[in-house]
Amino acid sequence: MSIRAVRGPLALLLLLATASCATTGRLAEYEFQDRTVGLVLLTPPRPDVFTGDRFDVVRGSWQETLLAVGGELVKEHQASELRERLDRAVARVDVAATLGDQTLERAARVLRLTPVEEVRDADFEVEVDLRSYGIAADGWDARAHFFVDAHVRLLDARDGTEVWARDVEESDPVNREYIGLNGPAGDVLTAAAMAGLEVHEIERALEALGGYAAEEIAEQLRRGWEKARR
Repeated sequence: MSIRAVRGPLALLLLLATASCATTGRLAEYEFQDRTVGLVLLTPPRPDVFTGDRFDVVRGSWQETLLAVGGELVKEHQASELRERLDRAVARVDVAATLGDQTLERAARVLRLTPVEEVRDADFEVEVDLRSYGIAADGWDARAHFFVDAHVRLLDARDGTEVWARDVEESDPVNREYIGLNGPAGDVLTAAAMAGLEVHEIERALEALGGYAAEEIAEQLRRGWEKARR
């Protein structure tokens, strides 16, 4: 067999090995039992909820535009009221704290570590660079969905060695059951439906957002850890 003939399979094996390392990092090199872990959370000041280009109304023909004008006045009023309720809910719910607490708890459970409040007392450190997170919709009648975009690292706290790292970019529809609202199981909320929620219901949605982001981050760590143990 020629060198050229084996080059393809060898290249594929090298690619698979590289992908495996990127997923598992150095998790297989460490013992986590009876060790501790802390959390460093780098986060925006507040979640992004129906703001900017995540909440645009797309218009088509002039007829559609005319039909939309009257509706838009109502929607703008509803959106204004929703914004007021959102601001009140965000002021009452510390989404970042919920996200941080649950991420630490879930990450510790995955690796069988003991969570500690002070990072300086920990053997390992979970660092979460939360680039953006929130609730988004492409339009007034479109499905609302949770989203999270973060870079997560597990560090050896003794010397700062990176044990594992992963980008987490996930998005899932917001349904009534997930945020504890009455209604059909699996019923997905639209932006318009969320505009009708009371402040305490929006608070539940924000708390669920923190839990959702923590769950997605921990899930990526779990997959890496399980792959490292094979």
